[in-house]
Amino acid sequence: MGEYEKQRQSLPWGTIVPAALFSFVLMGVALSFSGYEIGSVKHWFSADDAGKNAVFFDLSRSSLMGRPDAPVTVVSFSDFQCPLCAIFHFGAEQAIMDTFVKKGLVRFVFKHYPSLGDESFVAAYASECAKEQGKFWEYQDFLFDRQSQSILENSGIFSSANLMSAAEQVGLQKSMFEQCLSSERYKENVMRDLEEGKNAGVQGTPTVFVNGEKIEGSLPFETYKTIIEKNLKK
Repeated sequence: MGEYEKQRQSLPWGTIVPAALFSFVLMGVALSFSGYEIGSVKHWFSADDAGKNAVFFDLSRSSLMGRPDAPVTVVSFSDFQCPLCAIFHFGAEQAIMDTFVKKGLVRFVFKHYPSLGDESFVAAYASECAKEQGKFWEYQDFLFDRQSQSILENSGIFSSANLMSAAEQVGLQKSMFEQCLSSERYKENVMRDLEEGKNAGVQGTPTVFVNGEKIEGSLPFETYKTIIEKNLKK
């Protein structure tokens, strides 16, 4: 039994979505929104009620981009097989990096939320192996780009052979990466992220928290920009 089968009953219903439905969303419903606007903003907690309702994430294992003491923290829960995650990654996320992270105003945190099958888990493990060699962000770009080549989840796009090929193309040491991937030594890290997400109310991907404010789905950059700027004024 794969990791997906072990986890699927404990995941919120909304995270298990057939590929055909995603294709419908991307090609049909999504087009009715400006910039593939699919999602919602939920106020999770504020500076005024940050006691019992506050969401705290363990960042000690996570991949971070930006100044460690930046005034705003953006935490993104993502799945490498999720089409909307790829849209967010190459769209709003890159704009957040350029507009806020590079200026020291935001630190961006990536967390795993594999929910679409076994290849979601193995891709997450592989990205952690890339991180071991200092190439997490480059490898992440490659995985999201590769994902666009298939409309079906778990169709072999993230097979061991393809993950190895990706590792070579981003300049990873092959034998070290291969040993890391086969050992699944970062499985616990990925599973902790998944559990953290569930505990924080994540029900699908991408889900982003901006200083605790929960944003579900892939929305236009302006939505994230407004929330980030609001937090910068506090």
